Amino acid sequence: MTHGRILATLALALVAAGCGAGAERPPAPDPNAVVFVIEPVDAARAGRLGWRATYRTPEATARFRIELMPERRGAALPAFTRCSLVRETPSDGSALLRDLARALGGQVPAPGPGVQGFDLPAVLLGRDLSRGGGGNQIAGWLGSEPKGSWVATKLFMGEGEVFLHLDPIGGYGAFSIKDPDYGPALLRELGRVFQGEPSEGFVELDAAPEAAVEAIAEPDPTPDPDAKRVAGLVEQAAPGVPQPQRRKALETLAALGTRARAAVPTFVEALADDDGIIRGEALRGLPRLRPDPQLGITVVTPLLQDPSAVNQAWAAGALAEFGDVSTAVTHLTVGLAGEARTFAAAGLMRIGPEARSAVPMLITMLTGRRSPGEGDAACRALAAIGRDASPALPALREAATDADKHVRAVALYAIREIEGR
Repeated sequence: MTHGRILATLALALVAAGCGAGAERPPAPDPNAVVFVIEPVDAARAGRLGWRATYRTPEATARFRIELMPERRGAALPAFTRCSLVRETPSDGSALLRDLARALGGQVPAPGPGVQGFDLPAVLLGRDLSRGGGGNQIAGWLGSEPKGSWVATKLFMGEGEVFLHLDPIGGYGAFSIKDPDYGPALLRELGRVFQGEPSEGFVELDAAPEAAVEAIAEPDPTPDPDAKRVAGLVEQAAPGVPQPQRRKALETLAALGTRARAAVPTFVEALADDDGIIRGEALRGLPRLRPDPQLGITVVTPLLQDPSAVNQAWAAGALAEFGDVSTAVTHLTVGLAGEARTFAAAGLMRIGPEARSAVPMLITMLTGRRSPGEGDAACRALAAIGRDASPALPALREAATDADKHVRAVALYAIREIEGR
């Protein structure tokens, strides 16, 4: 075994997989996953760890190489990274594609122009994981307790996302379903690596469309009309670009919604930026791209402790959009007593009836309002909560006599919403 292969085995086992338990037995069959064997090899790209993957059935054997860039030393997970999938020869990917179609929810694509490999944006989601374990659940397949030797990653492949899990100690890997809606797009891309005659091109899927087209024999017959625009905006949102330009680029990407899903790694990176304004823009925009909710919760939760109270409120609001409503309501309720109370109330308003536990603090905010803006925000949150905010009616009737006509109007609106009139 060469030095590079020893490094690949030890580095991900100790750096990326921690000091977890010993190797697991082969994973049991799973209808939503395709499991293969891996062995360490030298990576072609400097700084990456390499494995040769083999998927063998009675009909055919597929061979491909996985090259993963480890996260920076000391980086918190999830961490943005890159991963390459490269076809090896000889290889017959027909059975692999058939079983991927079953697991990912799609159909085997018709043979077409092939590529040598892809270089993909990826997120390292977790390490020290065990298959079927408890504790924190990662990617629906792995758990943090008891400790194990699996590493969970997610690959961004064009318009789709797929989980790639690796057990470098046990010698197994698996592609696992992220969302059945992604199946057709994923299979189109994977088909280019696993079947057809490969060109010598090596495609970076998040590169400009022109670069990708040059690396394949024929252009994609159904190009994404937004891809070029998204790629340009991603460049404008990168570190080193002046803040106003970065902020505008993030705002524009968010406005594109799911059409800019390829920019999710850019938003994840922006959440760790030194500039609080950039972090805030990323917090507001990320939910609009509809990333994997588990990824969203994981990357946003640390920002509940952001130095900016406004960003803390944005983080809690994002958590609600990703499905962690309980945590969001708790933090936004506490925020009603802080310097960003109007932002906290706005977050509770967007949550609506599920924010009913915040009613006492909203009443306190309303009765102790220091400005019309605070009164407006409290009234709107109470109106969104609806009938469960009935204890606030006395305070709202008092607010309906406020000297500020706008506060009077929004208080009356809240009363009508709560009383169901």
